[in-house]
Amino acid sequence: MVHKEMSSLDFAEIVMAIEESFGIAIPDVNADRLGGPGEIVDWLEMHLSRRRIDQQAAALLTQLAQRQGSPEVAEGLDGTWRREQIAVVVREILRVHLFDDWSEPPDPDAAVRAPVNPRPRPRSGAARVLPKEQP
Repeated sequence: MVHKEMSSLDFAEIVMAIEESFGIAIPDVNADRLGGPGEIVDWLEMHLSRRRIDQQAAALLTQLAQRQGSPEVAEGLDGTWRREQIAVVVREILRVHLFDDWSEPPDPDAAVRAPVNPRPRPRSGAARVLPKEQP
């Protein structure tokens, strides 16, 4: 379940991204019940099946259809939402929020690690003292 594998802040960000992408408000009581991608798609399909796709969503679906090589996703953009279109958008939101943001976790010890290319230090016998400049 996606919901149980992430922090509440991460889940709230995903819900907000879904709301923005679909132009819909998801009540908190319903959002708390959404566990996985299938449940998210089911809920959205139930609430979007009679709703027309707006221009912003149509542009996103066109972009995703081209990127994924799935032209059928971009068909019927002047109509109402279909399950496969909802699933493509949800999958993209989860990909961006779950994998792109977490693909390389920050190094918690970065401040104490040695630099990759440290500057050479003079050896004790090789140190030079520069003469003082005269004005």
